[in-house]
Amino acid sequence: MLIRPLPYPDELDVGYAGYVMRLNGMRSMKDLDSLMREWAGCPDKSWREVSRLELISKVANLPVVDFVLRHTTLPLRRSITSYQADLPHGSDRNKEIWWSTAMREARTGAYFCESCAREDLDFHGRSYWRRSHQVPGVLSCAKHGGPLSYCRDSVAFQQAPSHWIGNCEMVDAAWATEVEANNTIARYLTICDGLMDCNQPFAVDHVRAVLFHKGSSLGLQISGRKIKAPLLSDMVIEQCGRQWLALVLPDLAAKADKVALTKVDGVFYMKTSASTAFAYILACAVLFESAEVALNALAGPLPTNENGRQRKRIDIDPDALMVEYVGQGGNYAKVAKRLGITFASVAYRLSSMGLPNMIETEGKSTQKALLAYLDEGCTLQQSAERGGVSQSELLDALRVMAAKQMKVLPNLRNVRPKGSPRSSPLMPDEAKRVWVASDFPAEVVMDGI
Repeated sequence: MLIRPLPYPDELDVGYAGYVMRLNGMRSMKDLDSLMREWAGCPDKSWREVSRLELISKVANLPVVDFVLRHTTLPLRRSITSYQADLPHGSDRNKEIWWSTAMREARTGAYFCESCAREDLDFHGRSYWRRSHQVPGVLSCAKHGGPLSYCRDSVAFQQAPSHWIGNCEMVDAAWATEVEANNTIARYLTICDGLMDCNQPFAVDHVRAVLFHKGSSLGLQISGRKIKAPLLSDMVIEQCGRQWLALVLPDLAAKADKVALTKVDGVFYMKTSASTAFAYILACAVLFESAEVALNALAGPLPTNENGRQRKRIDIDPDALMVEYVGQGGNYAKVAKRLGITFASVAYRLSSMGLPNMIETEGKSTQKALLAYLDEGCTLQQSAERGGVSQSELLDALRVMAAKQMKVLPNLRNVRPKGSPRSSPLMPDEAKRVWVASDFPAEVVMDGI
């Protein structure tokens, strides 16, 4: 037997799961998973075959798509994407999302309004976690106007918010008031609300074209070439402030002035997602005069002649190309796909910079071969065998590098094959202590690091 309460409006998925866990006498989410599988008649199914999302949706008596749209932050986190943008949020045509990212938190920590929690106890008999309080950058309650309280560990969602009153931290009230009065941040939050209500994401190709047109009309730097115009990233910092940005995009908060940050400035020209959806949302908040205009622009047709303009080859600045080379593990094909230019163009530019093509497949690694030869002193044959490549392939890579000093290779040792990791947003108290990047020497400030 399983007790099945109905979730409240705006109740967060993991908070609802925590309530179901407590109501049924379970001591952990693992125990709840086992109970739900027994109840659903699939005790032996793996979590990939039957995900927690699918089970908790069934407990709530909702189709998965409806549960995702009403109770998860996925519609916001996936609001602008280059991956399967034609699929509605929670679609069963991609069940991988069900078990991988659908119930992931949108930001670090667990946030709640103490006034809401007390009112919930009086009205409902229990307090619950609100999805709207978990949006990155939200510091105060829209209903009561007071600063939010928060717990540092997301395990807090397993208990009711009222359980943590007096045993949590609170956002600085003066800072929350200051943020609430910021017009750009207000537009950002309103755009987030609008995107949370969308059934389907917007494709990066479409959003990029819309932003490209708007950025061009404002005279901003809209390509990866040498910087000759104001940067979008600098505008975002100026209008939102570094401390608040540390809650949303910490890499942007740490960026030096007049230094391009691909994760933000790349929204104008990157073929695949330059960063998380929040980079695009911040761009919209800065570029458009109102949230309504921004949302209408995203939902509307492409600007006139934008398709033709976007097909033109973009001449990428060497510094931007270097950043992508490192970020993509030195693989020419991945860099070309990331920047939306031809493989031949990337190969010509990178090889002329002394950067070889790093092939990383099962049993074959150009990087391992080069490191064995150059760092460990192995013979050419030993190095080729170490990397699973032929001696001629290794020689080709060495010839490319011969004209340049080897500056990039050490940075690739810890790069993941699928790209560089994203920094986690900071907690409010951490953001209040955020450093100012311009206080550091320029040589220690790197794009995206």
